[in-house]
Amino acid sequence: MFTRVDSISDLGMIEAFVKDDYFNCPFLYANLIKYGKNNEHTMVFAFHKDNSIVATAFMYYECLHVYFRDTFADFYEVEALVNELNPRTMFFPSYANKRIPSFNKYNNKEVLVMAPKCFQDIDITMVKNAEMSDIPRIAEFMCTEWADRYESPNALCEQIQERMKDNYGRTKYIEDNGKIVACVSSYAELNDFAICGGLLVSDSQRGKKLGSVMLKSIYQELENEGKQTCGIIVEDYSRVFHEKNGFAIVGKILQYNREVLI
Repeated sequence: MFTRVDSISDLGMIEAFVKDDYFNCPFLYANLIKYGKNNEHTMVFAFHKDNSIVATAFMYYECLHVYFRDTFADFYEVEALVNELNPRTMFFPSYANKRIPSFNKYNNKEVLVMAPKCFQDIDITMVKNAEMSDIPRIAEFMCTEWADRYESPNALCEQIQERMKDNYGRTKYIEDNGKIVACVSSYAELNDFAICGGLLVSDSQRGKKLGSVMLKSIYQELENEGKQTCGIIVEDYSRVFHEKNGFAIVGKILQYNREVLI
Protein backbone atom coordinates (compact mmCIF):
# COMPACT_ATOMS: atom_id res chain seq x y z
CA MET A 1 0.00 0.00 0.00
CA PHE A 2 0.99 3.65 -0.33
CA THR A 3 2.42 5.05 2.87
CA ARG A 4 3.20 8.67 3.61
CA VAL A 5 6.90 9.47 3.98
CA ASP A 6 8.82 12.50 5.20
CA SER A 7 12.28 11.29 6.17
CA ILE A 8 15.28 12.59 4.25
CA SER A 9 16.41 9.07 3.36
CA ASP A 10 12.99 8.04 2.00
CA LEU A 11 12.71 11.23 -0.04
CA GLY A 12 16.18 10.60 -1.45
CA MET A 13 15.15 7.09 -2.51
CA ILE A 14 12.06 8.46 -4.27
CA GLU A 15 14.16 11.10 -6.04
CA ALA A 16 16.51 8.38 -7.30
CA PHE A 17 13.51 6.28 -8.41
CA VAL A 18 12.09 8.99 -10.71
CA LYS A 19 15.25 10.84 -11.76
CA ASP A 20 16.10 8.79 -14.85
CA ASP A 21 12.60 9.29 -16.26
CA TYR A 22 11.79 12.82 -15.09
CA PHE A 23 10.51 14.01 -18.49
CA ASN A 24 7.59 11.60 -17.92
CA CYS A 25 6.89 13.01 -14.46
CA PRO A 26 8.44 16.51 -14.50
CA PHE A 27 6.20 18.13 -11.90
CA LEU A 28 6.58 15.27 -9.45
CA TYR A 29 10.36 15.34 -9.84
CA ALA A 30 10.74 19.10 -9.46
CA ASN A 31 8.19 19.50 -6.66
CA LEU A 32 9.63 16.56 -4.76
CA ILE A 33 13.09 18.12 -4.68
CA LYS A 34 11.83 21.60 -3.81
CA TYR A 35 8.81 20.90 -1.58
CA GLY A 36 9.23 17.28 -0.52
CA LYS A 37 9.80 18.23 3.09
CA ASN A 38 8.73 20.97 5.46
CA ASN A 39 5.83 22.28 3.36
CA GLU A 40 2.29 22.35 4.71
CA HIS A 41 0.77 22.08 1.23
CA THR A 42 2.44 18.81 0.23
CA MET A 43 2.19 15.09 0.99
CA VAL A 44 4.60 12.45 -0.35
CA PHE A 45 3.74 8.76 -0.63
CA ALA A 46 5.73 5.66 -1.55
CA PHE A 47 4.72 2.12 -2.48
CA HIS A 48 7.29 -0.46 -1.41
CA LYS A 49 7.61 -4.01 -2.65
CA ASP A 50 10.44 -6.40 -1.80
CA ASN A 51 12.19 -3.54 0.02
CA SER A 52 12.19 -1.35 -3.11
CA ILE A 53 10.09 1.62 -4.19
CA VAL A 54 7.86 0.66 -7.14
CA ALA A 55 5.52 3.68 -7.20
CA THR A 56 5.30 7.14 -5.69
CA ALA A 57 2.74 9.93 -5.38
CA PHE A 58 3.04 13.61 -4.58
CA MET A 59 0.09 15.78 -3.49
CA TYR A 60 0.59 19.54 -3.93
CA TYR A 61 -2.42 21.67 -3.00
CA GLU A 62 -5.27 19.96 -4.93
CA CYS A 63 -3.10 18.26 -7.55
CA LEU A 64 -1.90 14.66 -7.31
CA HIS A 65 1.17 13.44 -9.27
CA VAL A 66 1.65 9.68 -9.52
CA TYR A 67 4.56 7.82 -11.09
CA PHE A 68 5.22 4.12 -11.60
CA ARG A 69 7.06 2.05 -14.16
CA ASP A 70 5.07 0.22 -16.84
CA THR A 71 5.61 -3.05 -14.97
CA PHE A 72 3.67 -1.88 -11.91
CA ALA A 73 0.55 -4.01 -11.26
CA ASP A 74 -1.02 -3.03 -7.91
CA PHE A 75 -3.47 -0.55 -9.38
CA TYR A 76 -6.18 -1.10 -6.79
CA GLU A 77 -3.81 0.67 -4.38
CA VAL A 78 -3.63 3.64 -6.76
CA GLU A 79 -7.42 3.77 -6.86
CA ALA A 80 -7.58 3.64 -3.07
CA LEU A 81 -5.16 6.55 -2.78
CA VAL A 82 -7.15 8.62 -5.29
CA ASN A 83 -10.39 7.93 -3.42
CA GLU A 84 -8.76 8.92 -0.15
CA LEU A 85 -7.23 12.19 -1.37
CA ASN A 86 -9.92 13.20 -3.91
CA PRO A 87 -7.63 15.54 -5.89
CA ARG A 88 -8.82 18.22 -8.26
CA THR A 89 -6.32 17.23 -10.97
CA MET A 90 -4.09 14.18 -11.42
CA PHE A 91 -1.03 13.46 -13.54
CA PHE A 92 -0.01 9.90 -14.42
CA PRO A 93 2.45 8.20 -16.79
CA SER A 94 1.15 8.01 -20.35
CA TYR A 95 0.54 4.26 -20.08
CA ALA A 96 -1.83 4.60 -17.09
CA ASN A 97 -5.03 4.22 -19.16
CA LYS A 98 -3.95 0.78 -20.36
CA ARG A 99 -2.77 -0.23 -16.92
CA ILE A 100 -5.76 1.14 -14.98
CA PRO A 101 -8.88 0.52 -17.15
CA SER A 102 -11.20 1.87 -14.45
CA PHE A 103 -9.64 5.31 -14.95
CA ASN A 104 -11.05 5.44 -18.48
CA LYS A 105 -14.28 6.77 -16.96
CA TYR A 106 -12.42 9.93 -15.96
CA ASN A 107 -12.16 12.99 -18.15
CA ASN A 108 -8.55 12.75 -19.29
CA LYS A 109 -6.18 13.99 -21.95
CA GLU A 110 -2.65 13.30 -23.03
CA VAL A 111 -0.25 16.05 -22.04
CA LEU A 112 2.97 16.52 -23.97
CA VAL A 113 6.30 17.52 -22.49
CA MET A 114 8.13 19.69 -25.03
CA ALA A 115 11.56 21.31 -24.98
CA PRO A 116 13.04 24.12 -27.11
CA LYS A 117 15.63 23.26 -29.75
CA CYS A 118 15.97 26.78 -31.18
CA PHE A 119 14.44 30.25 -30.79
CA GLN A 120 12.96 32.71 -33.26
CA ASP A 121 14.82 35.90 -34.08
CA ILE A 122 12.26 38.19 -32.46
CA ASP A 123 12.35 41.29 -30.24
CA ILE A 124 11.42 40.59 -26.59
CA THR A 125 12.07 44.01 -25.04
CA MET A 126 8.35 44.61 -24.46
CA VAL A 127 8.21 41.79 -21.89
CA LYS A 128 8.15 42.73 -18.19
CA ASN A 129 9.27 40.67 -15.21
CA ALA A 130 6.44 40.36 -12.70
CA GLU A 131 6.88 41.54 -9.14
CA MET A 132 4.88 40.23 -6.19
CA SER A 133 2.52 43.20 -6.49
CA ASP A 134 1.74 42.30 -10.13
CA ILE A 135 0.56 38.76 -9.39
CA PRO A 136 -3.03 39.51 -8.20
CA ARG A 137 -3.96 41.16 -11.51
CA ILE A 138 -2.07 38.53 -13.51
CA ALA A 139 -4.06 35.83 -11.67
CA GLU A 140 -7.27 37.76 -12.39
CA PHE A 141 -6.31 37.94 -16.08
CA MET A 142 -5.65 34.19 -16.18
CA CYS A 143 -8.92 33.32 -14.47
CA THR A 144 -10.86 35.63 -16.80
CA GLU A 145 -9.27 34.30 -20.00
CA TRP A 146 -9.20 30.67 -18.81
CA ALA A 147 -12.39 30.43 -16.77
CA ASP A 148 -12.66 26.71 -17.52
CA ARG A 149 -9.19 26.02 -16.13
CA TYR A 150 -8.88 28.26 -13.08
CA GLU A 151 -11.64 28.84 -10.56
CA SER A 152 -10.19 31.11 -7.89
CA PRO A 153 -7.92 34.10 -8.56
CA ASN A 154 -6.98 34.16 -4.88
CA ALA A 155 -5.83 30.51 -4.83
CA LEU A 156 -3.94 30.94 -8.10
CA CYS A 157 -2.32 34.13 -6.82
CA GLU A 158 -1.21 32.34 -3.63
CA GLN A 159 0.44 29.52 -5.60
CA ILE A 160 2.29 31.87 -7.98
CA GLN A 161 3.47 34.09 -5.14
CA GLU A 162 4.65 31.09 -3.11
CA ARG A 163 6.77 29.92 -6.04
CA MET A 164 8.23 33.40 -6.49
CA LYS A 165 8.96 33.75 -2.77
CA ASP A 166 10.77 30.41 -2.79
CA ASN A 167 12.71 31.26 -5.99
CA TYR A 168 10.89 28.33 -7.55
CA GLY A 169 9.12 30.20 -10.33
CA ARG A 170 8.92 33.47 -12.23
CA THR A 171 6.21 35.16 -14.28
CA LYS A 172 6.51 37.49 -17.24
CA TYR A 173 3.83 39.63 -18.85
CA ILE A 174 3.04 42.21 -21.52
CA GLU A 175 0.83 45.24 -21.01
CA ASP A 176 -1.14 47.33 -23.48
CA ASN A 177 -2.33 50.70 -22.16
CA GLY A 178 -1.96 49.47 -18.59
CA LYS A 179 -3.89 46.25 -19.21
CA ILE A 180 -2.27 42.81 -19.10
CA VAL A 181 -2.64 41.11 -22.48
CA ALA A 182 -0.16 38.19 -22.24
CA CYS A 183 1.68 36.19 -19.60
CA VAL A 184 3.83 33.10 -19.11
CA SER A 185 5.37 31.46 -16.05
CA SER A 186 7.87 28.91 -14.91
CA TYR A 187 5.98 26.45 -12.74
CA ALA A 188 9.04 24.87 -11.18
CA GLU A 189 12.73 25.78 -11.09
CA LEU A 190 15.74 23.90 -9.78
CA ASN A 191 19.39 24.80 -10.20
CA ASP A 192 19.60 22.90 -13.49
CA PHE A 193 15.98 22.25 -14.50
CA ALA A 194 12.81 24.29 -15.09
CA ILE A 195 9.24 23.66 -16.22
CA CYS A 196 7.28 26.41 -17.96
CA GLY A 197 3.62 26.84 -18.80
CA GLY A 198 0.63 29.11 -18.47
CA LEU A 199 1.30 30.84 -21.80
CA LEU A 200 -1.74 33.02 -22.35
CA VAL A 201 -2.48 35.78 -24.86
CA SER A 202 -5.69 37.78 -24.78
CA ASP A 203 -8.07 37.06 -27.65
CA SER A 204 -7.91 40.74 -28.59
CA GLN A 205 -4.14 40.50 -29.16
CA ARG A 206 -3.95 37.36 -31.29
CA GLY A 207 -1.93 37.56 -34.50
CA LYS A 208 0.73 39.92 -33.09
CA LYS A 209 3.28 37.16 -32.27
CA LEU A 210 3.02 37.91 -28.56
CA GLY A 211 2.99 34.18 -27.81
CA SER A 212 6.29 33.72 -29.62
CA VAL A 213 7.71 36.72 -27.76
CA MET A 214 6.69 35.28 -24.39
CA LEU A 215 8.12 31.84 -25.17
CA LYS A 216 11.51 33.18 -26.20
CA SER A 217 11.64 35.58 -23.26
CA ILE A 218 11.25 32.97 -20.52
CA TYR A 219 12.91 29.92 -22.09
CA GLN A 220 15.97 31.75 -23.34
CA GLU A 221 16.46 33.44 -19.98
CA LEU A 222 16.27 30.11 -18.14
CA GLU A 223 18.62 28.36 -20.55
CA ASN A 224 21.09 31.23 -20.26
CA GLU A 225 21.12 30.45 -16.54
CA GLY A 226 22.16 26.86 -17.30
CA LYS A 227 18.77 25.22 -16.78
CA GLN A 228 17.40 22.41 -18.92
CA THR A 229 13.84 23.46 -19.76
CA CYS A 230 10.57 21.90 -20.81
CA GLY A 231 6.96 22.94 -21.16
CA ILE A 232 3.68 21.18 -20.40
CA ILE A 233 1.46 21.22 -23.50
CA VAL A 234 -2.22 20.34 -23.10
CA GLU A 235 -3.97 21.32 -26.32
CA ASP A 236 -3.13 20.22 -29.87
CA TYR A 237 -3.13 23.79 -31.16
CA SER A 238 -0.52 24.58 -28.50
CA ARG A 239 1.61 21.65 -29.69
CA VAL A 240 1.49 23.01 -33.25
CA PHE A 241 2.35 26.49 -31.99
CA HIS A 242 5.32 25.24 -29.97
CA GLU A 243 6.59 23.16 -32.88
CA LYS A 244 6.50 26.26 -35.08
CA ASN A 245 8.57 27.99 -32.42
CA GLY A 246 11.31 25.35 -32.42
CA PHE A 247 10.08 22.90 -29.76
CA ALA A 248 10.11 19.08 -29.87
CA ILE A 249 8.28 16.39 -27.85
CA VAL A 250 10.48 14.82 -25.15
CA GLY A 251 7.88 13.11 -22.90
CA LYS A 252 4.19 12.32 -22.36
CA ILE A 253 1.91 12.23 -19.32
CA LEU A 254 -1.84 11.84 -18.72
CA GLN A 255 -3.91 14.52 -17.02
CA TYR A 256 -7.17 13.58 -15.29
CA ASN A 257 -9.55 16.42 -14.43
CA ARG A 258 -11.77 16.78 -11.39
CA GLU A 259 -15.22 16.73 -12.99
CA VAL A 260 -15.76 13.04 -12.26
CA LEU A 261 -13.92 13.10 -8.95
CA ILE A 262 -16.42 15.25 -7.04
